[in-house]
Amino acid sequence: MKKRTIKEEARYFLQCRGYEATEQEIQRAIWRERKHSRAINGWCIYSYLMHNNIAKPVGQSAIAASDQSIS
Repeated sequence: MKKRTIKEEARYFLQCRGYEATEQEIQRAIWRERKHSRAINGWCIYSYLMHNNIAKPVGQSAIAASDQSIS
């Protein structure tokens, strides 16, 4: 089983809640969290992005498109 990276974990938690963030926003969050804490994971990054209103809700059109690609 392949281990997920911090970016992949953070993106997974965001998608589960219906949010998204750019690659740059996630990378910046990782950098900021590493300055404050030695041990970080995807949940820490997800929490940082949500707490600071960086993550944005996924648009309804994007949700509909992903649902169609699954079926």
